[in-house]
Amino acid sequence: MSVSPRRPGNVIDWAAIHARMERAEAALSEALNPSPLRAKAIMDARARALAQVPVPAQPPGVRIDVVEFCLGRERYAIETCFVHEVIRFVDYTPVPEATESIIGVTNFRGTVLPVVDLCRLFNIPRQGLTDLSRLIVLGEKRIEFGILADEARGRTEISTADILPDSGGMSRISRVYLRGLTREALIILDGSALLAGRGLAINENANRSPPA
Repeated sequence: MSVSPRRPGNVIDWAAIHARMERAEAALSEALNPSPLRAKAIMDARARALAQVPVPAQPPGVRIDVVEFCLGRERYAIETCFVHEVIRFVDYTPVPEATESIIGVTNFRGTVLPVVDLCRLFNIPRQGLTDLSRLIVLGEKRIEFGILADEARGRTEISTADILPDSGGMSRISRVYLRGLTREALIILDGSALLAGRGLAINENANRSPPA
């Protein structure tokens, strides 16, 4: 059997193959163990690349849940963390010697609940009780009192960045209980200030018998 002679085009260039392998090994060694100058160049390149990455904008403010309601023609809101429940308001019993802002008490599931009329406190004309009248029961660890609303509009979410300070349009007494207002004229009440307000409690001596 005869063997065909090897064609010139089929000759393997071993020298070129060894040269390519040596270059590949050198590149791998440089990548795994770069020289100080090479390492600095890599770090500088990474820093330039990171500098070009846009930093995401910070959120404009914390979003909070509030209960929105109406007093007269004005819209108010208070954080839901201070609201236990919103119920239909039907009737109340006047309390002698109560502070001006308290119109009386009502029975809330067996508990005597003071009813606060913010219209008196904020000098807002009262429209009178209607089918839309609601009582917003406030408190943190326990219920404290209810505030009378002409209408409750439900829960909504706002950003604290949208709450602007009062420009002086409300009375000094009102500003004590005011957190701010939005550009949409939604007045945000300070729940902590309302619950701590001395003028929103029934006189402790109101139900005591007079001394003999």
